[in-house]
Amino acid sequence: MNPVQFSGWRLGLKLLSFGVLGLVAMAGAHAASLSSTSTSPSTPSAALLEQPLTASAIAEKALGQYAVRTWNTRNGLPHNSVNKIAQAKDGSIWLATWEGPVRYNGQTFQIYADTAETKMPEAGALDVSMSPNQQLIQVAGTRGAVVRFDGQRWDYVKVGDGYIFETLIDQQQHFWAASTAGLYQVDSSDQGQHKLYTQTEGLPADFTFRIHQAPRSYRENAGVWAGTRLGLAYYHAATDSFVQEPSVPATQVRAMLTLANGTLVVATDEGVFFQRALGEPFQPWPVPIKDRVTSLVEGPNGCLWVGTFTQGLGRFCLNSEQWLSVEDGLPNSHINDLFKDRDNNLWIASHGGLVQLRNTLFSSYTQTDGIKGNNVRAIAEDAQGAIWIGTNDGISRQQGDRFVAVAGQSDTNKVSVLSLARGSEQLMYVGSYTSGLLQLSQQGLSASLTAANGLDSNEVRIVKVLPSGHLLLGTPEGLKLVAAEFGKLTVLDSLNSANGLPGDFISSITIDPNGGIWLGSTLTLMYLRPQVADPLAQLATTPSFNLWQPEAVDLPAFTGARNVFAGVVHQQRLWFATDHGLITRPLASDDWRWLSRRDGLPFDKAFSINFDSNHHLWLGSSQGIARLSRQTLDGWLNRRITNISYQRFSEADGMVTRQLTTGGPASLVSDSNQLWFASALGVIAVNPAQAQANDAEGNKPEPVLLEAINADKQLLLAPQYDAAQSVDDLQLTPTTKRITFSYVSMTYAMPEQLEYQTRLVGFDDDWINRGSATAVEYTSLPPGNYRFEVRARYLGGQWNEPTGIKFSQQGRFFDQRNVWYALVVLALLLGGVLGWRLTSKR
Repeated sequence: MNPVQFSGWRLGLKLLSFGVLGLVAMAGAHAASLSSTSTSPSTPSAALLEQPLTASAIAEKALGQYAVRTWNTRNGLPHNSVNKIAQAKDGSIWLATWEGPVRYNGQTFQIYADTAETKMPEAGALDVSMSPNQQLIQVAGTRGAVVRFDGQRWDYVKVGDGYIFETLIDQQQHFWAASTAGLYQVDSSDQGQHKLYTQTEGLPADFTFRIHQAPRSYRENAGVWAGTRLGLAYYHAATDSFVQEPSVPATQVRAMLTLANGTLVVATDEGVFFQRALGEPFQPWPVPIKDRVTSLVEGPNGCLWVGTFTQGLGRFCLNSEQWLSVEDGLPNSHINDLFKDRDNNLWIASHGGLVQLRNTLFSSYTQTDGIKGNNVRAIAEDAQGAIWIGTNDGISRQQGDRFVAVAGQSDTNKVSVLSLARGSEQLMYVGSYTSGLLQLSQQGLSASLTAANGLDSNEVRIVKVLPSGHLLLGTPEGLKLVAAEFGKLTVLDSLNSANGLPGDFISSITIDPNGGIWLGSTLTLMYLRPQVADPLAQLATTPSFNLWQPEAVDLPAFTGARNVFAGVVHQQRLWFATDHGLITRPLASDDWRWLSRRDGLPFDKAFSINFDSNHHLWLGSSQGIARLSRQTLDGWLNRRITNISYQRFSEADGMVTRQLTTGGPASLVSDSNQLWFASALGVIAVNPAQAQANDAEGNKPEPVLLEAINADKQLLLAPQYDAAQSVDDLQLTPTTKRITFSYVSMTYAMPEQLEYQTRLVGFDDDWINRGSATAVEYTSLPPGNYRFEVRARYLGGQWNEPTGIKFSQQGRFFDQRNVWYALVVLALLLGGVLGWRLTSKR
């Protein structure tokens, strides 16, 4: 946080404030120009291994593979400079901005800019935090403002006249406020008798920027630390004064943090220092940090994350140092604050807005990671376990966390790839759009097959390597059988519509265990039925398609699908991804089944299909990835369920795009059981074991919170920060015409994938789908007792437990049922009496 830059955003501040803040800005303004940031891990030095991090501080994922989301004034923030971040008891994220405190619930920003409401002398907020008992939001700002909010009412405490940078309630319940004038011990009572600690009381300087409570004390050190413009000091309770820490340079202190292992870390303008235990001298951080650090936070695995003035975000682990910069998605290189929420998401306050950094399920690799071109059409794995990527611009091979272009010959530099297939030993086969078939070895291009030496055209859409070493090529002109040797490719036989094949255009090839060959095309599914036992083995002596009899599958008899994109054999069943869902049959019978939107699939076209090692099904489409659990598939196949459930993934889960592509193949299960998917903007990878742990059938969103209840625009219920929601049995007056319920599940991982259902018990007992809407309104309810309920789920997942609240709608006197009963009875009595009298007179 740079106070001079803060002041630059505001007009009309006192000249005195500018002068004081200038003292802090001087050091930051002279920061040396440094090298650009990088997301590549660096080799840890011997000193790095000695740093005071926990043994678990190992980077499991490259920093560039985290999902980055940003918000600014275009997304609802009142100001692009966010100064501080905190999380309330209800899960909401609170921000301190120059246009006031802001509450974010995962869907919308609620701005408290009205000073008449907050009672702040000026809207600008520098700090926001929760009280230790999680009952109050505490906000500090300019002109000595400290306010507290319980969810409905703001209370104001004036603390001096300058900037209040940070507040703290220590273990003894003392309320501290760090300010330009010194460090205040705040009296929250109406008396307002605050005590001010300055250089006279031992502070290195009056200007106090940070205040921190260490979890333990040592001798006279009570564990309360003050960071000033001229160094660090701790509170000496016996003398009610501060003692300067001599082992930390006498310069501006920017941030303080106590790690989980008890190590105290202090960031100053002359570097970062740490103290392993109270009472020991501070030591310099084992490796130099390339910029002045403004903020510190400990990651979920023990790595140290740092925010800086000019270099963005850094992460220090035992095995790596990595950086994230503006080039990697940060909106601004100056970071004011770092905050880790309850779900281990990292929130970043910057001068360019709010940023969320999330360790997502999926990793995405694009041109920035070395891939030659972004439009991926094919994926393969070589004998060494490296992933190969084929795009419309060339071929790339995995090398560590990055990819390198396969170079060495002009033929592969700009080849438009349609298919990849691993051959024997060190060979890789490439089917291309305009260059025919290529055979690659470690030395480069070793052979090629084009229209000039055996193909009908230079377009090879799919390559399949057979156990015999022969190749099957799917082309627009039919099927080719090719003999493959190192340095030599020869067409042995052709099969097309002229000699019995039902169609020519072939886009996928699937081999079943019986030697049957299934060919997918744009118009139908074709089957080459074996005419001999083990035809694949007999290719060695009889290299001919005469070993099979081609026939067309009668798709219209059981499905609306026509275009078959990919196929797979799993547990004695054939599965095909088509333009209208999935089709499947047992290997032993012709009992076809069709799984489509009518059964609950979230999309029609499925471009790729794979099973992971736990038999869960993964489908790739232009609308994202769907995962169907083994239990779901078994239930559908055995006709126990008719409407399937699924887990759906998109950009919110770390995918660079939900638009996956077709290809040969467009998805892959690697030898290490990683799933890879081709997309229009790069390649996407996921560990299916992590997805299973995060299965939508067991992973439910946070409980739904009732944000507000309004009756005829009058607020009846607002979020509660001083207690759990306990309001029940609301009474609506007889004149109430409209009641509105606002609700939200405060889930920050995948808020775009949330959907809601509501019901009003006593009016309509059925659940009503509300989609992503977070409010519902009822009008002109008849008198009676009701219970409003709302629940949420991730798309395709299971609903969480409903949140509910009871209320009653009172009726007007003549609306009440008892009154009408009484009137009816009275009318009957009067009618009876009148009839009796008439009868008596007669």
